[in-house]
Amino acid sequence: MKYLAAVKYLVLAGLLGILAGCKIAVIVTEGGQVQSTGSGTCLAGAVCIHEVTDTNYTESFTAVADQSWQFVRWNSGTAFFCGDSTAPTCVISNVGLAGNTDAEAFVATDFSYYLMPVFVKSASSSNPITDTVTAAGKEWAQVDLFAGLTWDDINAVCPANSAVCPDGASLNDLDVSGWTWADVADLNSLFNSYGVTPAMSGPSYRNQIGQTWTEAFYAAGWRANGGAPGATYGVVRTTSTTDSASFAPIIQDDSGDQADTRLTVDKDALTYGTGGAWFYKPI
Repeated sequence: MKYLAAVKYLVLAGLLGILAGCKIAVIVTEGGQVQSTGSGTCLAGAVCIHEVTDTNYTESFTAVADQSWQFVRWNSGTAFFCGDSTAPTCVISNVGLAGNTDAEAFVATDFSYYLMPVFVKSASSSNPITDTVTAAGKEWAQVDLFAGLTWDDINAVCPANSAVCPDGASLNDLDVSGWTWADVADLNSLFNSYGVTPAMSGPSYRNQIGQTWTEAFYAAGWRANGGAPGATYGVVRTTSTTDSASFAPIIQDDSGDQADTRLTVDKDALTYGTGGAWFYKPI
């Protein structure tokens, strides 16, 4: 919108931000509720719409976690208020902007902003990760422990821009507090530790190589989780502004003496997001 560049007025939890539109959609997922000072409580599974009809709008929204859950942060993204803030209360106000041409024109539009808390199960209610493989100086979780999770699912709990999952983070009822969501460089290092020649490097890699290293990989205790024999794949971390998801690697024994090793970053290959994910922690 043309108004965004000129607007510096909205207070978001004590910080200056962009101006509210005429609607605020509060989206609440499993794990808690959002309480507002003037409009009551928005429960899990609901989308509560707040209309901003003038420049006297002010509201305080507080995320309240259910028992055995905890609030982690406010979700981030285009048109999301309080994105990545870990403060449970988000204040949205445009009070004092009466007479401001841009502010009043924007209130008159049908533009919508969003507010969405991220809740995770408390570590005390999640199971520790014990199904692991030690490799490359790290303890790695088996990839298929995180089956069914997409990049967006993981990013909501373990933000890609911080790598290490926060205290209380839980995925598939597993406590991932302090675990690192692996990126492409981490995966290159992991596979190279099994003797890949030539060494894997870069965000996109594909090479026909000898099968010896894959035999060592599976002999170390890794499980296959793909449709092809000897295929292991999962979601990896990326902070790319153009790719919304990153999937890698896929190891496929295509013949008796070859392995097709494919390291891909592809936001459109969404089906690869269901196999699992790559997580590790220092030994």
